Amino acid sequence: MPPGVAPFPVAPNSAQNLLISQTNTTWGLVGSGFPEFWEKFGQVIYRDTVAKMAAPCPIQYKDGWYLMLANDGISYDFKARFEPWNLMEVTGAIMAGPITAQRLDGPNQPIELRPGEDPTGLIRQVIMEKYKQWAEFLPLTLFTKQLVNGRVSTGFPVTTCYDGLPLFSTTHAINPTSKVGPSSGTLNNIVQLPGAIDESAFTAVSDRLLRFPDVDGVTLPNAMTTSRPLILAPSEATAVRWAHVLGGPQIPKELFQQANNAAITSVLVGRAEIMIFPYLVTLAESGLAFNPEKRSYVFSRSGRRPIIFREEQTPKIQNTGAQAQPAYEFNADVIFGRAYCMTGYGEYRSVVAVDEN
Repeated sequence: MPPGVAPFPVAPNSAQNLLISQTNTTWGLVGSGFPEFWEKFGQVIYRDTVAKMAAPCPIQYKDGWYLMLANDGISYDFKARFEPWNLMEVTGAIMAGPITAQRLDGPNQPIELRPGEDPTGLIRQVIMEKYKQWAEFLPLTLFTKQLVNGRVSTGFPVTTCYDGLPLFSTTHAINPTSKVGPSSGTLNNIVQLPGAIDESAFTAVSDRLLRFPDVDGVTLPNAMTTSRPLILAPSEATAVRWAHVLGGPQIPKELFQQANNAAITSVLVGRAEIMIFPYLVTLAESGLAFNPEKRSYVFSRSGRRPIIFREEQTPKIQNTGAQAQPAYEFNADVIFGRAYCMTGYGEYRSVVAVDEN
């Protein structure tokens, strides 16, 4: 300690240390994200987390690689008697990745180390609540940026799928390793509407999702389901246009049965779930090739999931304490949050981007 400098202030009180410990223990059990987010998006995101109480990820392989089983239930080869079986004929698995978790630091908050500072502990409680929100929003933020921008930050390159293309493309490979036969073609998961959303728009999108072939070129992974698609709309106005076709939980069915309103139909009521998701616009990068204000996303909730969330370390709150450099230099105890996670792409044939004109 330099000459003439008084001893460092005492360390933060035990109540704060206990609060930090309890918060970190909870995150270690449940992981990041709030329950409502995982309840809504758990069917379109593979969640690979070290949180002890979270469900195991159904596709994890090793070291950030993910093995997804293909749907090839109606694929078969006729063989002559004693004809040999060729191992190379099997197309039952898809490898996605690698996805490497990155360190994410939350905003830091210094508290002055002086007598009488935060005597009731209220300031520290408010700071802890802020970090609780930071941890809750981590999956939502990374998911949205990965979906809309193709990357979680401008400092990263645009992510590609297992066929080497962005998540949304007009030329996705049905099977990246196939050169001949029905699995050698391409599929398009971008729908350009000639105008606004209407009944024909939904039926076209629905048919496209249902008819996407799997890697065998024959089996339809999204067809055998009773789960409704999930539609993410970027605005209230866009959601209203979808609701004119599909209805919603707050709209009486009788409204859609009125014959005097040609813009409203009762035929498709309840065929999909609509969610207003303004982060599709507010988290969009500038200079995208499409207008995020006019793009909706339609997810199949029966096939393989398009986004993978990897959490190698659940969020943790830490503080520098009264003996670290910030205490000597600024007379401050710095509280900060940290996590290790990342998102990447799973299956591109389970989602369609819908652009209005």
